[in-house]
Amino acid sequence: MSSTGASSSKKRKSTRSISRISKAELTFPVDRVNKLLKKGKYANRVYTADSVYLTAVLEYLASEVLRLAGDKLVKNKEKRIEPKHIKQACPYGELKQLILNVTIPNADLSLRNGETA
Repeated sequence: MSSTGASSSKKRKSTRSISRISKAELTFPVDRVNKLLKKGKYANRVYTADSVYLTAVLEYLASEVLRLAGDKLVKNKEKRIEPKHIKQACPYGELKQLILNVTIPNADLSLRNGETA
C-alpha cells in the first residue's frame, strides 16, 4: 500500500513561540521586569510567573493613578495631565500611602489644614 493521500497532505502546524507579554495581555514589559528582578538579587530564584505578576500589579497601579488624574483633568476642564494632577488624584486611601514619601517634581501644592492635597 502506498502512503499517498491523507497522511501526506496533512500540514504541520508551525510551533511559534509566544512572548510572555502576549500571553498575559500586558502592555508593560515583562522581560524588563524579569531582568531587573534577577539583577537586583531580591531572591535566589526568579520565576517567570513572578515577573508577570509584578508587571501586572505595576500596570494596574499606573492605570489607576492615570485614571484618577484624568478625572481631575476633566473636572478642571484641562487637556494635559501634569504632575500636580497626579498628586491631587491620590488624596486619600491606599494610593496616598504609596505616594506619601514620593517627590513629584513641579507638583507644588499649597498646604491646606496641615496636609497636602
